Amino acid sequence: MPWDPDEQDRLEELEPLHYDVPPHLHGELWNWIRGVIEPERSYGINEMLKIFNVLRKTPPPTSNSSLGVRAGQYRQWFANYCITPDGMLNTIRAILKHLPYDHRAKTLEEILVRGKSGYAVRMDRRGLEFRVHPSAREQVELAISASPEGASKLLTKAWNAAYGMDPRPDDAWSDAFKATEAILRPIISPEDGDAKLGKMIGDYDAKPEKWGSCITESRPTFNPDRHTELDGRETVMQLARAICYGQKDRHAAGESANSLEEARAAVTMAVAIAMLCDSGALRRVA
Repeated sequence: MPWDPDEQDRLEELEPLHYDVPPHLHGELWNWIRGVIEPERSYGINEMLKIFNVLRKTPPPTSNSSLGVRAGQYRQWFANYCITPDGMLNTIRAILKHLPYDHRAKTLEEILVRGKSGYAVRMDRRGLEFRVHPSAREQVELAISASPEGASKLLTKAWNAAYGMDPRPDDAWSDAFKATEAILRPIISPEDGDAKLGKMIGDYDAKPEKWGSCITESRPTFNPDRHTELDGRETVMQLARAICYGQKDRHAAGESANSLEEARAAVTMAVAIAMLCDSGALRRVA
């Protein structure tokens, strides 16, 4: 059978994501780390000492005061440490967080994509997160850019807490909750800068006619109340209710906190609210 030029592309599309550090990724990732600890114009000692500090590792004792010798011994320590997946990933995370540089982060993301890694560089380029479908990531970035400054920061925090390599479900839900408040406040309670989500939902339910939507019922119905189930404003508010009343750790003491799956759903709902409101699905008319 002749070689099929499209076969490799098909295989790559079907290839599952790789977690930890598979052998095929190790070489490029180690070269990326070396670019940080072996800069062209210095020995990289300051950079390596910062990483030692972040990792809470004691620099290895050196047998010579020469900067070149010290740098070489430090690099050998990193070479040994990065043999293990945890060591390499911990080093990469430390570099992203404490030695940030946009071009460096961009290069790393290209390496991870090329190797079909299950990890991705975070949107703020200060750490790693679990990889999601590119279209989902793109929608989140659009929602963040379309949101008010306070809400955009909270959405970013919520996303990082939900999809970071050390997920924090409670923090993710809490930030999604606060982001929803920040998004809805200018629309529902523009004169109350401290309005909470529960109060805003109550104000909407009391007089829903004060708000409208660019999306209205598109088919006739004999039920006069049916529109509340179909128009865009009610879609937004249903998502807000789910975020407000679904947060388990806001209720009775002793009740289990939300799972990671639930927290990620809440973050997704907050992102949807941001995009819907930016598109006019909920707007004040009175």
